[in-house]
Amino acid sequence: MGTDSVGLDVFSRTVSATRLNLAIGLSVALLASIAGAVTGVLIGMGEERGGLIGRGARAMARTIELSSALPPMLVALAVVAITGPSVTTLTVVIAASLTPNLTRLTRTEVLKVRRDAYLDAARQAGLREFRVMVRHVFPNSTWPVVETFSITFGSAIMMTAGLGFLGVGVPSPTPEWGAMISRGVADLTFGRWWASGFPALAMAFTVVLVALPTTRRNSASG
Repeated sequence: MGTDSVGLDVFSRTVSATRLNLAIGLSVALLASIAGAVTGVLIGMGEERGGLIGRGARAMARTIELSSALPPMLVALAVVAITGPSVTTLTVVIAASLTPNLTRLTRTEVLKVRRDAYLDAARQAGLREFRVMVRHVFPNSTWPVVETFSITFGSAIMMTAGLGFLGVGVPSPTPEWGAMISRGVADLTFGRWWASGFPALAMAFTVVLVALPTTRRNSASG
């Protein structure tokens, strides 16, 4: 694969960046999915309650809806630019930016499930509200998060690379796809395409491969 403009081996750095980008992407997807599922169930169940809990849940639902309108990439870029780049910061910030959409998906499903007859039967059988939520509502409301996990994984990889391309990602000289593509762009004018081309191909192949399970499920259901 040749070397970049400063003589660094493109192949070894692309392979090393694969491990880092996959680790960040998987960590982000897990954090965002867990946080989105839990908050979605809590908000959806809390909205039907009265008093302070109900008002707080409804206020959080409106806040989630408003935050979902903001582009996750823009939010992550602003926060990372303020706090400074690091692997931990990137993981937390990207996960936080992807969580509102997953929370909204879970809450929408909870609103459908919470009035089902089997929940009333569970309450009449003596189960407390917390156990009803954990044993019945949570497993039956979080399937949208599970089904979109691979999409969340791919989005996290692309956001990590995007922040690296903009210069606010993983600090240099750690190999990372976005930063490698950014450094190689200047070489394109001289015909040295491989410095940015191979990391871009690696990222594209990985994202497509990660998103393939969801694409196949959607095709099968269609």
